[in-house]
Amino acid sequence: MRYAKLSKADFPKLFEALKGYGEVFAPVEEKGKVVFRKVENLKEAKLEYTRTLLPPKKLFLPPEEEILSFEGETYTEKLDGKKAVLLGIHACDINGILKLDKVFLDAPRDEYYARRRENTLIVGITCVPDKYCFCTSVGSGYASSGFDLFLHDLGKEYLVRIGSGEGYRLSRAEYFKEAGEAEMKLAAKLEERRKGRIRRKIN
Repeated sequence: MRYAKLSKADFPKLFEALKGYGEVFAPVEEKGKVVFRKVENLKEAKLEYTRTLLPPKKLFLPPEEEILSFEGETYTEKLDGKKAVLLGIHACDINGILKLDKVFLDAPRDEYYARRRENTLIVGITCVPDKYCFCTSVGSGYASSGFDLFLHDLGKEYLVRIGSGEGYRLSRAEYFKEAGEAEMKLAAKLEERRKGRIRRKIN
């Protein structure tokens, strides 16, 4: 896997690049709860959060959608071709989406889910766990795949894991820098500290 680093001062530049790809959906605080919705600027997003009211899977499995239109005896299939970006998703939700992939991308393949999945960039970010988190018990606290970019918060910058060709294309921008051993060690240390805060266990 490739790595890079991104200064938080340059994060708005990445956001604009993501907007150039498609509609950006990010966690936003509304009435004391955090939900994923479309954002137009980075200031709307709340990237430091514990969990959202509803999981981000709703972007891939909307509660209702138009799949066919009829005119007389002919019909047209409606496949969503819009590109989108899911920004600020946590590792547990990325692993949840990978489970959905096994259901909807294996035979029989759901083309509506597949089209949205193929057209959506996923940019993950490290979480802020609380006493109710139990992801370490089910192996979902770390995402090894299922994302294009994953951001590890190091304080003033992010260590960025690059998980796809599209993620690599984005990381070639001039505001991404080469990650060194110091950033890798700090990210590993903070990851262990984050895991240590997750005390709840389930069987």
